[in-house]
Amino acid sequence: MKKIFVIITVAILTLVSFTQCDPHHEQSATDILTGTQGWVLSKAFSNPAYFMSETGTFASDLINDGFLKDFEVAYILIFNTTGGEIVKPGDVVAPSPSEGYTTETTLGKWAFDNSDNPSKITMHIPFLYEKSLKECQILNLSKEELRIKFTVEDDEDGAKKTCSFTVTYVPLNKRH
Repeated sequence: MKKIFVIITVAILTLVSFTQCDPHHEQSATDILTGTQGWVLSKAFSNPAYFMSETGTFASDLINDGFLKDFEVAYILIFNTTGGEIVKPGDVVAPSPSEGYTTETTLGKWAFDNSDNPSKITMHIPFLYEKSLKECQILNLSKEELRIKFTVEDDEDGAKKTCSFTVTYVPLNKRH
């Protein structure tokens, strides 16, 4: 009887270990989005180029053309499983609360349009400093990146136009 009990126990433990380590088990979009210590900005582009009235120049590459400040690029964006969205300062901190986030701040709620197979996410974009949510098209959501696309109204140069921003976040632990 003991031998049968031991064999059954070993069989159950083996089955459980294989199902928990199944490399083909797909994670849900929510699991991927919330399953990291946070997301950091990797790339950000505008099409057409966004006019920056402070300098009189245009920014296509929002990181390298001066649209974003170093502390904005360093922000850590955290999505939690209950739908909360938080931004934390990264390794470069804003000089003051009036210029950017200097402490962990709750931005509000995020949501997918379809939890099973999302094509859009509604979320706050930390570097825009808007209270409103942005509806973003999901271009890619994987363990390696969150790439989204959304529109921004550019009326800085007097001629109102719509710019399409394509923004890529990577997990904090995968930052280059």
